[in-house]
Amino acid sequence: GIVTPVGEGETDITVTTDDGGHTAVCKVTITKPAEISATGVELDRTTMSLTLGVDTSGVLKATVLPEGATNQSVTWSSSNETVATVSDGIVTPVSEGETDITVTTEDGGFTATCNVTITKPAVIPVTDVKLDKETMSLTLGEDTSGTLKATVLPEGATNQSVTWTSSNTTVATVSDGIVTPVGEGETDITVTTD
Repeated sequence: GIVTPVGEGETDITVTTDDGGHTAVCKVTITKPAEISATGVELDRTTMSLTLGVDTSGVLKATVLPEGATNQSVTWSSSNETVATVSDGIVTPVSEGETDITVTTEDGGFTATCNVTITKPAVIPVTDVKLDKETMSLTLGEDTSGTLKATVLPEGATNQSVTWTSSNTTVATVSDGIVTPVGEGETDITVTTD
């Protein structure tokens, strides 16, 4: 008694008894589904905040209403592409500011909007600096230079600038971590964060 539609049209479904061959008929009409028009569109959020240099993108999801609407196609736009661009719901920050990301249904032109704020990253202060060596020995005439590497902490600190000094430039000089021997003796090479 389970009727399965196969194609558009009409058919008679007949039931026949084994005992006596009695029959009953049901006329079945198979139609193509009517188009279900869009009545609106929703976004999964109405606000979004992204940080330059930290967030490469944000994602917005659009739902065309009602569920099962025939035409699910939408277009995306940004009210200020100098702040953020959008493609298929992926929002890419460009510069500091605000923009409205709008999704529009192809069927009916219904819209939904998300306000996007792009901010500059907060300044991450320097807490320490480390050198890759605590001691270094150089030989006059054999070693033309030695190299020290400084690591500003925490990783990702905003200002990575450092200055280098030698406590005795008649023994060794330093420039960008490269220590050049000048004369016999000892000196302290110091790195200082800005």
